[in-house]
Amino acid sequence: MKLISLILLIFILGHLAGMAESGSNEYKDTTVIKSIEGLNFKVPEDMPIKKQHGIFMPMGTNEYVAAKFSKVYEKIEELEESIKKIKNEITQIKTALQSQSTSLQ
Repeated sequence: MKLISLILLIFILGHLAGMAESGSNEYKDTTVIKSIEGLNFKVPEDMPIKKQHGIFMPMGTNEYVAAKFSKVYEKIEELEESIKKIKNEITQIKTALQSQSTSLQ
């Protein structure tokens, strides 16, 4: 039983380490100055500047926040899918170890 726990712990920690490395630089909170036709805008790096009614302006705050939340929801869905895969792999490992232990008896 200790062997099963050790294998599962190593397996889970390996997956978590991989997920942490892949997402370490995804979300930066940096502002930049974007210049368009002589106009300077200090905005977040990923905020687009649009021309609305003949005037250049940053994307509206509501639109920007909605886009950010959309990305967060996508990431949550990816993580949920990863968790499902990990659970399936754990179940497979448990089944294999149980069948191995019963064959040894």
